[in-house]
Amino acid sequence: MASVSEHLSKAERNEDLYRDLCRLESTEPEYTEWELVALSYSLVHHVEAYRVVRERQNSENHSDRNRFIWESADLREIWPAYSYIYRLSMTARYEVVSFYAEEVRQIEISQYAAIKGHVRSLLGL
Repeated sequence: MASVSEHLSKAERNEDLYRDLCRLESTEPEYTEWELVALSYSLVHHVEAYRVVRERQNSENHSDRNRFIWESADLREIWPAYSYIYRLSMTARYEVVSFYAEEVRQIEISQYAAIKGHVRSLLGL
C-alpha cells in the first residue's frame, strides 16, 4: 500500500507534468487532453492520500475511489467537481475530442484548485 507521502509526491509529479505540458502549448498539436489527464491523476493521488489517513487502505480502482468520495461526509462536497474532471479525463483518453487551452486553465483554477485545497486541508497541509 502506498503511503500518504508517496501519494502526495505522485500528486505533485502529476501537477508538475500538467505545468510542463502547458508550456508546450505553443507547439502543434496542443496537449490539452493530456493536461486534463495529469490534473485528474493529481486529484486521484490527493484523494488516495486522504483515504490512507482515514481508512488505512488504497482504492482498488476508479469505481471504488468514486464510491469512497461519494460516501465520505468529508469529501462529498467535492464530488461534483471531481466527477466532472474524472469524466473529462476519460473523454480525453478514449474519445477523439479537442479541448481549448483556456477551458483547461479554467478547470485548473476553479475545480482542480478547490478540490486540491479541500483535501489538503483535511490532511492538515
